[in-house]
Amino acid sequence: MLPAPPASARNVNAWEPVHVPLTSGTSARSRDLLERVVWQLDVEANPRYAARGGATYCNVFVTDCADALGVRLPHWWLGHELSANGLLAWIERQGISAFGWGVVDKVEARALALAGRPVVAGWANPRPVGSGHVALVVPSDDDRTRIAQAGRRCFYGEPVASGFGALPVTCYAHE
Repeated sequence: MLPAPPASARNVNAWEPVHVPLTSGTSARSRDLLERVVWQLDVEANPRYAARGGATYCNVFVTDCADALGVRLPHWWLGHELSANGLLAWIERQGISAFGWGVVDKVEARALALAGRPVVAGWANPRPVGSGHVALVVPSDDDRTRIAQAGRRCFYGEPVASGFGALPVTCYAHE
């Protein structure tokens, strides 16, 4: 069990970046490292990711994970905060062509998470005023693709359906 995240990682000001002691990058990837890096953000108990005032913070959690894992997934882009829909649009428009992201199916997403690669699961809400949802795929020892998410419920290690229900989820892995 890892110690509680440092105070900087518990900052509820979502616009401010967090700094955690354990990070990784593209040259250092493993299941153990991915689990430890993500676990230290403490999504289940960290007030930074708790729903408040009707707002949820899945986008903040996923971008904090990406930063700690050493991959580009911006919370802010060209002066605008990216919602879940915005993050997914960014991956499709910039992430795939210039920042090492690619589309994978859920089976491959699970295998890549087991290898320590960052994988984002997401659903873009087609309604212009609606919010989508993003989560991080985490390693699992069974044949189910599992995620860590912030949202109305914050959790680590539950099946994709626990966060997305029956919505059509797209997975994006970093190379």
